[in-house]
Amino acid sequence: MPNYKVILTELMQSTKLTTWEETFVESCSRQLEAKGYLSDKQMEIVDKLYMDKTPRMGTVGDQDTRMSPSERKTSRIRNEGRD
Repeated sequence: MPNYKVILTELMQSTKLTTWEETFVESCSRQLEAKGYLSDKQMEIVDKLYMDKTPRMGTVGDQDTRMSPSERKTSRIRNEGRD
């Protein structure tokens, strides 16, 4: 499972968030701390914000090679047992 605590911390450091996005990320962070989980919809929105708002360190030309946390999980599951 993606580490949403780390992802939310990175998003909170972003200067590219709108006021609504900042409020949403802070709310998710508080909920994660208090309850230990996010809803599927919250994780979906956080994944999208992460892809849209964090630095693009994994780019090749104009193509973004990063995967969202949920894509990484799916990819890891697909690749297990291929050795």
